[in-house]
Amino acid sequence: WFLHRLGGSAATYAVPLLLKLHGPLDEDALGRALTALTRRHEILRTCYPEHEGRPVQHVLPQAAPVPLTAVRLDGESAEDAARRLAAAPFDLTDRPPLRAHLLTGPGDTRALLLVVHHIAYDEASTGPLVRDLAQLYGTELDPDRPAPAAPALQYADYTLWHRQATTAREDGLLAYWRTALAGAPEEIALPLDRARPAEVDERGDSVEFTLPAATHRAAAQVARENGSTLFMVLQSALAVLLSAHGAGHDLPIGTTLSGRGEPTLEELPGLIANTVVLRTDTSGSPTFTELLARVRAVDLDAFDHGDLPFERLVDALAPQR
Repeated sequence: WFLHRLGGSAATYAVPLLLKLHGPLDEDALGRALTALTRRHEILRTCYPEHEGRPVQHVLPQAAPVPLTAVRLDGESAEDAARRLAAAPFDLTDRPPLRAHLLTGPGDTRALLLVVHHIAYDEASTGPLVRDLAQLYGTELDPDRPAPAAPALQYADYTLWHRQATTAREDGLLAYWRTALAGAPEEIALPLDRARPAEVDERGDSVEFTLPAATHRAAAQVARENGSTLFMVLQSALAVLLSAHGAGHDLPIGTTLSGRGEPTLEELPGLIANTVVLRTDTSGSPTFTELLARVRAVDLDAFDHGDLPFERLVDALAPQR
């Protein structure tokens, strides 16, 4: 909520899920299935009005329908349309964090675009959302088909449990992170081609590339031989690259850690993830195997202490920003 407000309601945290559709489609049944999906999961119909400067969760009534907006592609690709529609800002004060669009193109080209705000979604939410929607659509088509069982938990149950569990450990978690990050640089110094802007300008981008299969197999083999994970191998390689480009040898690298350790959370949509800092030390010209051992030790410790909400850590350490 805070980051959403800080960004001026920009679309930074809008996540587009593009689902290609094949075969006959009952649009009315799909619309009812979307409404049933939000009835099933409260987090998808929760808005966040402000009261005395603080956010308040408000769950909208179960009967609130989800509009399924029709969009004609007219020469635009479904992917381009998804990016364009996802760029529209959310108003979380009185609107749910979910929008739905039915994209139609030439012939039988159709796609369902769900745009979900990150406040109600993480990557692991995709499976539960898509499976539930497919089952609910099937039930709308055939009332004799059994509907999916009611979820064991709602997102509010998770947040209450997590808050209680974290509060009990907060002093110990904060003590660990204060020690782990003592003296760490507040940003990674790289020879950039331009100065960092004084304010976030939302003009970031990503670059996708594919690693050759042989490279993937070799990296996985290194991980197995050293009792580590592929993630740790890639983190070590990134650290080597950053150091080689002048970033120094003390590298605080951020990553997202899933909080879905409990089986009951696997089918629950919502933001159940946290950011942790992996302080990576490349000093002393270590071999790659030696660096990987350092990374493994740091990561396992960080993962064991990864329950402290990142915003709570930032508040406690108060780094210059």
